[in-house]
Amino acid sequence: MRIMSRYLGVSFLKNSLLTLAALVGLIALFSVFESLYLFFRYNPSFSLYLKMIAARIPWMAVQAMPVSLLIGAMATLSVMSKNGEITALRASGIPVRKIAAPFFFVALLACALAFFLQETVVPDAYSHHRELRDVKIMAKPVEKLLRSTNVWLKKGNALVNAKWVAPDKMSMKDVKVFELEESRIIRSIAAPEAKWEGGGWVLYGIEQNILTPSGWESSEKERLAYPVGPTPEDIYISRDEPAEMQMGELRLTIDSLKAQGLSTTGLEVDWWAKTSTPFFGLVLTLVAIPFAVRITKRTGLWGAIAKGIGIGLSFYLVHMLGISLGRTGAIPPWGAAWLAAAVFAALTLHFFTRAESGS
Repeated sequence: MRIMSRYLGVSFLKNSLLTLAALVGLIALFSVFESLYLFFRYNPSFSLYLKMIAARIPWMAVQAMPVSLLIGAMATLSVMSKNGEITALRASGIPVRKIAAPFFFVALLACALAFFLQETVVPDAYSHHRELRDVKIMAKPVEKLLRSTNVWLKKGNALVNAKWVAPDKMSMKDVKVFELEESRIIRSIAAPEAKWEGGGWVLYGIEQNILTPSGWESSEKERLAYPVGPTPEDIYISRDEPAEMQMGELRLTIDSLKAQGLSTTGLEVDWWAKTSTPFFGLVLTLVAIPFAVRITKRTGLWGAIAKGIGIGLSFYLVHMLGISLGRTGAIPPWGAAWLAAAVFAALTLHFFTRAESGS
């Protein structure tokens, strides 16, 4: 049994890696054609263009891994079925769950690797891809920020702090301005909000303190035009998209926005999706096995792969539905992220029971 498990595990791993390489290659090729206009419009060096594409490969690998495991399992078991090995195993009294065990452990290790990449390699690589595209190739004259929360900017002799910059860069929350002269503060301004209006930044509900010869003088204004930052087009946030953030960073962003009374539903769905997406491969591997062990010689390898693609498409349609429902608030964020996994896990149990009983 140990030899059989090793044989199944190695075959599954080999087929999954070949599928992963093929899928990543296809996604990369599609990305090349999708961004070809950048090459002709901005005329970057060929090496810079390739670096931009290559920077997305870790993200591509994590996204393609679940389907790679699914097709790898279908391909492995279809070849064994064609060779009569599955029939021999079942005739020997080996249950489907024993056949599934090596697939489970290989898929579990792959999912752990996907989670590791998602939290370590992918955020920096994806951020680097966007920086190469927006800053190096498109040559935007930007003010580069690390993230959209607790932002610091320097404008002339003033330091500006904003607790949050909106995704469209058109507004800031909880803004503080410190004007300096010879390393000392001569004026401070605090405003709950700043908006980009009429070609400039406007502070609302401000409280300001000005240092005069007789001491500090305080005043309040309803609005004040003040250049707290560059134009929205010139603000570049390198860790702004959920794919560029680790779970801890995304959680800090959510907590910061909640403290300001802003809606975080979409970001919470994204956070929960980070907990579920790496483990889709495990669910898809297990749901494939009851189908694959029932494949006949007539079906063949390509028929098995076609079934695998059909299962994968069905899974991601349910996943997209769950994410859409979560973003509208129809279901909780955790339910949105795990809906497809829960539905297909239930189907897996059902089909495993049928496969064991031979019905």
